[in-house]
Amino acid sequence: MGVKKINGGVEDFINKFVRARGGDSTGLDAVTAAPSSGPYTEATGGIISDYTDGPAVYRAHIFTSSGTFDVTQVGAGSGPSDVDYLLVGGGGGGGGSYNGGSGGGGAGAFRQTTSQSISVQSYPIVIGSGGAGGPSGPGGHVTGRNGGDTTGLGLQSDGGGGGATRDGTAGTSPGSTGGSGGGGATGTGTAGGSGGTLGNDGGDGQPSFGAGGGGAGEAGNTDGLGYGGDGLPNVYGYGPSSPITYSGGGGGGKYNPSEPNGLTPSAYGGDGGGGRGSKGSSGPPATYNPTIGENGTYSRGGGGGGGGGHNYIWNIGGAGGSGVAIIRYKIAELTETAKATGGAISFYGGKTIHVFTSTGDFTNTSGSSLTVEYIAIAGGGSGGVHASGAGGAGGVISNIPGFMPNTQAVPVVGPGSPNKLTMTVGGGGGAVSNPSPGTNGNAGTNSTITGPGPWSITANGGGYGGAINNAGGPGGSGGGGGHPNYAGGARNPNSAPTYQGNPGGTGNPGAYGAGGGGGGAGGVGQDAPGPSSPKAGAGGLGIQLPTAFRDPKASYGFVGASPGGFFFAGGGGGGGDATPAPEFARGGKGGTDSYSGDNHAGAGGGGSGNPGTAATSAEANSGSGGGGRGYAPYQPNTTSGGGGSGIVIIAYPS
Repeated sequence: MGVKKINGGVEDFINKFVRARGGDSTGLDAVTAAPSSGPYTEATGGIISDYTDGPAVYRAHIFTSSGTFDVTQVGAGSGPSDVDYLLVGGGGGGGGSYNGGSGGGGAGAFRQTTSQSISVQSYPIVIGSGGAGGPSGPGGHVTGRNGGDTTGLGLQSDGGGGGATRDGTAGTSPGSTGGSGGGGATGTGTAGGSGGTLGNDGGDGQPSFGAGGGGAGEAGNTDGLGYGGDGLPNVYGYGPSSPITYSGGGGGGKYNPSEPNGLTPSAYGGDGGGGRGSKGSSGPPATYNPTIGENGTYSRGGGGGGGGGHNYIWNIGGAGGSGVAIIRYKIAELTETAKATGGAISFYGGKTIHVFTSTGDFTNTSGSSLTVEYIAIAGGGSGGVHASGAGGAGGVISNIPGFMPNTQAVPVVGPGSPNKLTMTVGGGGGAVSNPSPGTNGNAGTNSTITGPGPWSITANGGGYGGAINNAGGPGGSGGGGGHPNYAGGARNPNSAPTYQGNPGGTGNPGAYGAGGGGGGAGGVGQDAPGPSSPKAGAGGLGIQLPTAFRDPKASYGFVGASPGGFFFAGGGGGGGDATPAPEFARGGKGGTDSYSGDNHAGAGGGGSGNPGTAATSAEANSGSGGGGRGYAPYQPNTTSGGGGSGIVIIAYPS
């Protein structure tokens, strides 16, 4: 169910916000008077972020995955009964081509509105996924897929259009409320797609350059540089001091036979999460481009970069970034505030909690040192395609005693910018399309915390799922191995007490084409049952956050089998065999579990062997592994499951 609310009620927040005494650092200590009135509105859902804008205190609900905005009170006292919101659709995938440069994906629609009336009810929120990058095979050209639509409060922001290919297939266009069109490609100069009412057109391709996808702020580049169009900034999530730019277009792929080995610089994606285009490499023999299009940034709605190369290279586009929904409303009036910044800030159980879902800084502004706890979870790996294993969970590292075996010294953070901590939140491994005879998934990327001097910690990205005839990749938790009988990836590091997860499972040793499950932070990935079963291995169990982070009013992380939820970093389920009957393997849940049932949304998806069926991706900011694509006849439109991006949490006594 994704990341949900992380704090107590509004009254508790106001008490801490306005009544902090000397030495009681809440991270947002009040200096003077109490609010004029409030709470005005009460609601739950998403990641909670409380901040000030002048005298006004705002609460934002940030949805990086689908959930519910549940309103229980509006307009109390003299307070307002409306909200401001931002809805961003998923970015389109970059185009894929065979021997050429393809267009970047268009950005998801950017819909920003103020003073929207709400009432006491539950509002479903659906977050659009990023479109898959265009795959390719010998003689084939495939446009990037359109991004998914983001919906909420009865409104919709369409996903961005997919990038074009060099063979005359134009970049795609989104719906009438859509984002930006995908970029054009090389060859005769394939046209970009048209943007919708909430986006801009993709650029038209040039003879040696794929064009950029359109962004929310401008069209894709058409002058031969191939840059993606820039997005637009928004302050609803973290306040006026921390604007975030969303909906940048993907950069175009480049093809330039006059410069061997792709020496031409690649095209940058637009500001706002657009992925960089690939710059190509030479052949034959035909091979996959080692620098495929870059993925758009998750939860930013950026377009994926276009694939590029020459001399019969299979050029694969980057996936688009998923969308986001942010709803904010005023909860109080204050005269002055202070004293710590960074991430989404909330309160529970005597702690001030800063949650980072993307890269940012933690700066102590209290004037004295703070002793902090941290939990860093890396991005999960993606599953492979064709009789493949699943992605492993991202590594989990912490300094909280008893939470993980890799406990480190508790850091002390001094005041001021020179002592700030910088959080880098790892992305999940991108989903893989299935060029025959199959290919491995992608590893997740590291989450890090770095501070002044030599102090730093690194949570390792999850291992990739191995395709047929390939072992799973190592990582924080290892990816599952492919058929037949290929081993799962090792956990890295692999020695106690430093390890951050568990190994992946082994693929089916018999005739059935089924892969092993990805390792999870709480348990090993399961082996495919084989040799007489077509079922794949289930994902390793996730891990539950410490008790002090489990606000009973909240529901974040994925649910798991144990009561209360708050689980992260489960392994993906391996891909099963379609013969004689389709079988599913579910992703790792968490807690005590019998590995029964089908795939479990939120933990990392189970792969299916059904022809034409894609595996399930892990949710954003879960750190979980994606599902493996099962064994089936070659299907050009199926993909593995992508890994979930990571998360970093910092806490200290209120």
